[in-house]
Amino acid sequence: EGCNCEHDGIWLSTLKHTAKVAIFVLLTTFIVTFGVELIGEDRLGSLLHSLPVVGELAAALIGLIPNCAASVALTTFAKEGFITVGTMLAGLFSGSGVGLLVLFKMNKHLKENLIIVGILVLSGVVFGLIADVIPLLTI
Repeated sequence: EGCNCEHDGIWLSTLKHTAKVAIFVLLTTFIVTFGVELIGEDRLGSLLHSLPVVGELAAALIGLIPNCAASVALTTFAKEGFITVGTMLAGLFSGSGVGLLVLFKMNKHLKENLIIVGILVLSGVVFGLIADVIPLLTI
């Protein structure tokens, strides 16, 4: 829709669309990375560790950040003991990379998009909590 393929041809239209998406992703990644640097990884890690159930929710929301910096930060926090494995998994399970950016850009139904985001966050929190409870069941 609206690709102007008849005028530009399929290759030029594809190239224009790819460039628009790449610029959109690049700008979003820059803004998110700047935000994480501004807050600081240590402060973010200590916040997630100090709030038991809220930590999973916060990690799931952090997992929505559309670049690998969030995944790397969560994994590093778990490795260094700032957060539990369940908190890390909550963030990793909710992550969908750039998929959410594309969803919000292409699908104009905000309600549908928010339901999808809610399902991602809820599944991340639930599985993160389960992962934290499983070691307790084996003791």
